[in-house]
Amino acid sequence: MKWCTWLFSAAAVLMFTATVALAADAPPETKKPAEAKKPVLEGDLALMAKECKLSEEQQTKLATVAAEGKAAMEAWEKKNADKIEAFKKARAAAIEAKDEAAFRKAMEDVRPQIEENRALQVKYQHAIMTLLTPEQKLALQGFALSMEMIARLKGFNLTEAQSATVRTLCSQAAKEIADIKGDGEEASTAQRTILGKLELGIRDNVLTAEQKKLLAPPPEETPAVDPKKTETPAADPKKAEAEKKPAAEKK
Repeated sequence: MKWCTWLFSAAAVLMFTATVALAADAPPETKKPAEAKKPVLEGDLALMAKECKLSEEQQTKLATVAAEGKAAMEAWEKKNADKIEAFKKARAAAIEAKDEAAFRKAMEDVRPQIEENRALQVKYQHAIMTLLTPEQKLALQGFALSMEMIARLKGFNLTEAQSATVRTLCSQAAKEIADIKGDGEEASTAQRTILGKLELGIRDNVLTAEQKKLLAPPPEETPAVDPKKTETPAADPKKAEAEKKPAAEKK
């Protein structure tokens, strides 16, 4: 699951210092109170700080790391702008021509840039995680999961109450995922099960009837057959024989 990567696409974090405004001709005792200090974090970062209960010191450090990460990503985009644009054109041409070989070549040509981008993300994700306590890391995982789910439901126009319930359900799911022992296929299966249960919980406990209509219909399933309730001519010779008789004879 992609936890924390959304941090680096957040708006630039603004830092402010408080200033004191004095009335032009007012005596010292009539000084206006100091202007309220604006928050260190805004937007998703502020919401993250609230969800994870970050201290003021942690918030300041988070603002610095996030700003550095954002600047690094912008520098990467500027340095690789030509290669990224060439990749987009090559990929579009390959898709239009349905040329799988050309598509693979376009991906290989841009692979060094992709790896560099991924390394930057990992670097700043690690820097952020080192600021957090184990409890805050778990809270962040639940928060990131809720951000992902809410983003997927963007067109559903969730209310504040619905979004809050989604966050609660995602926090519970994150705790269950954190409790998974081991790794490998068994752990992956357990995680998929938890996420599937989360999606069902959101559908059944959050969405209205109208919102549920916006969901993609589930794949058709073949109903299970109960052998005890299934009758065939071979299973019931008398009924089979009766079915063969003309209507007149049945009377």
